[in-house]
Amino acid sequence: MGRGRGGVWGGVGGRVVVGDGGWDVLVSVGSCLLGEKWQMNSSCVVECPVNCQLSDWSLWSGCSHSCGLAGKLLRRRTVVQAPQGDGRPCPTQVEQWKPCPVKPCYRWRYSPWSQCASEGARCGDGLRYRNVTCFVSDGSGREPGSPVDEGLCGELELGVDGERPVVLEESCAVPCPGECYLTDWTAWSPCQLNCIGGSDLGLGAVQVRSRAVVAQEPENLLACPEQEWEARPCTEGRCLEYRWMAGSWRSASRQVWCQRSDGLNVTGGCPPTTRAHL
Repeated sequence: MGRGRGGVWGGVGGRVVVGDGGWDVLVSVGSCLLGEKWQMNSSCVVECPVNCQLSDWSLWSGCSHSCGLAGKLLRRRTVVQAPQGDGRPCPTQVEQWKPCPVKPCYRWRYSPWSQCASEGARCGDGLRYRNVTCFVSDGSGREPGSPVDEGLCGELELGVDGERPVVLEESCAVPCPGECYLTDWTAWSPCQLNCIGGSDLGLGAVQVRSRAVVAQEPENLLACPEQEWEARPCTEGRCLEYRWMAGSWRSASRQVWCQRSDGLNVTGGCPPTTRAHL
């Protein structure tokens, strides 16, 4: 057994030099290992990849529209298991749709009112009439549709645009010679801005409606009151322009009318001063 400074060395496994207050002490390796447990590894969890799992497709839904071309059938599927780790991700498409079988749309529509007629007299109180007709369309609303046999609307309750019961006649009046008569109010016009040359004047948007003057004898028209107008404020207006239009000359005369920039012929709105130049 050998000796170093401050101790003896030798024995099992070799020697270790240990500092001892400035002295190097040689001890056996076995002495260092007694009572010591060195942990050389540790437990851990390696995450296994999990693929996304989806449910089966649901049954197709009912059609979103009862008729027309816009109807759709829809089906869905849901995520049953979300992906984990490097598993396969879920697809972005979890809904599918397809068009419904085409079915024509049928509905009742009013015909225009007939001319007011006073029974047994040229003028005075009278009646005017209209009918309801079965129309078919594609349901888009872009086309008015076409009249068809009334039997195709047989399963529908008799009503027009929610109006029940339908109104097929109403009282009216025919002006007598020398008298003037105001027609019913027109429907409210589309919302429009006050504009000049296509530029908004900042005065707000309005809707207007009017009542035309009817005279039994044309020569009495000058004695009638002017056409009546009403206006009300509205939102989401746009600029519309008005201009006089003229037809072809026939026997030294031609028709002149006022037309709006959206193509609608109107009874007012055109500057009266520009009509004289036509």
